[in-house]
Amino acid sequence: MRNLSTTWMTMSQPTTNNPSEPAQLVIGLVSVSDRASGGVYEGPARRVSGPTQFDRIQQGDVLVTESTTEAFNILLPLLGAIVTDSGGLLSHSAIVAREYGIPGVVGTREATERISDGVLVRVDGHTGEVTVLG
Repeated sequence: MRNLSTTWMTMSQPTTNNPSEPAQLVIGLVSVSDRASGGVYEGPARRVSGPTQFDRIQQGDVLVTESTTEAFNILLPLLGAIVTDSGGLLSHSAIVAREYGIPGVVGTREATERISDGVLVRVDGHTGEVTVLG
């Protein structure tokens, strides 16, 4: 079981949380290119690698994937937020997040490795942060 008592900001060195606060894990780069679409959303993370796993998505899920293509468009009305390992402001993920008005964080490099399927996350599209809440 992973110890979530450390906060990682901008993928550099950790800082310890206040012991009285819940443990959080923040991933992703905090930079302009990672803030694909503004807004804040909390919901269950759903790791999906492609169309064969689309049936796992439920209303309000946070899509966590390597990247998106046009095939993912069918899921967009169901999603609460999008988080991807790759991409920038003009990537498919960023564009569709803005079009649908949902928070998006792209270019995290390791979201699919560090976010477990089904865990509660907060996606802050304003700051480019993805926080694992538990």
